[in-house]
Parts: sequence; structure tokens; C-alpha cells
Amino acid sequence: MEFQNAFTAGLRPGGLTNDLEVQVFVCYLLKHIGIPATFDQLGEIVQTDGMVNYFEFVSAVSQLKQGGQLSVSQTDSGEVYVLTQKGKMTAESFEHLVPLSIRERGLEASASYFAHQRMLEENYAEIVKVQDGYQITLVISDVGSDLMRLSLFIPKEKQCEAIRRAFMKDPVRVYQSILALFQDAINSEDESMFL
Repeated sequence: MEFQNAFTAGLRPGGLTNDLEVQVFVCYLLKHIGIPATFDQLGEIVQTDGMVNYFEFVSAVSQLKQGGQLSVSQTDSGEVYVLTQKGKMTAESFEHLVPLSIRERGLEASASYFAHQRMLEENYAEIVKVQDGYQITLVISDVGSDLMRLSLFIPKEKQCEAIRRAFMKDPVRVYQSILALFQDAINSEDESMFL
């Protein structure tokens, strides 16, 4: 029976195993993200695609706090890690120690993660129990007025949950599909303007 080392479990080939590399990578990401991040946010990003093992990440964050590269601030949403000036210097001075492929994947993962978080904050599905079933309202927010607000009657709560998951997975697709249903009416209205 072969046992995996806890500090390499979940890593893909080329993933970071050296303490210094992981510390530099965390500093590099925070520098390029440009905003404070929670422990969970950073953890999810660095573990994407097997770049860093969870235990290495935990150890790196602890060492960076002790070394003064990271400070902790309290916000409404909890504790966030802030890159200090020393942390910025660490990222700039040692980023070459982290392979370019990992740096690029890390930036892609962080962009994807925060885009997904924004999407979850801006779009939501609300389920309300009504007398004879459930009312689900799907919302795509925009600056000012909502881009879309669609309410549907659904008989069962499980069906509402399935709709919510599908909507939150790809709200833009739902919006585009609804617009496509009305495209002929929109086009005929546009044409009648010129008659």
C-alpha cells in the first residue's frame, strides 16, 4: 500500500512543494489581486488545479503573518489578509522563484474566482412559499435598475432549488435565452419604427 505525503496530497505535477515558493506565491497573488482576501478565498485560489497543497498553504500563511509580510484586518465580512510593504517587496524580489506557469494559472484562478463571487453577489434567486406552491424570482442586477427580474410559480420546492442552481450556474445564458424568445417581436418593433 502506498501512502501519500500530507504535504504533497492533491498536488499536480509541477505544483509548489517548497515553503519559500508557496510563501512567495501567496504574496504574488495578493499583490496582483490588489485587494485584501480572506483565508478561504486565498485557499480556494491556490488549491485550484493542484497548484498548492492545503497544508503547505496553511503553513505559508502562518509564516507570512509571523514574518510581517501579511497583516490581518477586520471587515464586515470577517478577517482579511492584507499584503504589507514587506510582502510586496517579497513578491517583487522573489517572484522568479515561482514557475511562470504557476504564476499565470494563479492569476487566472484568482480572476475566475472573483468574477464568480461578483456574479453571485449581483445575481440571485429568491424562493418564497405561497399558498399553493412556491414563487421563485430570478434576478440579474445591474447598476441602477435590474437587468432582469423574472418570477415563476413552481409547485415543488425541489424544483425551485434545481432552477436556482441552473440559474446561478449561468445567469447570462438564462438572460440570453429569454431575449432570444422575444427576438422576433423586438426586430418587428424596430422595423416598424422606419415605416
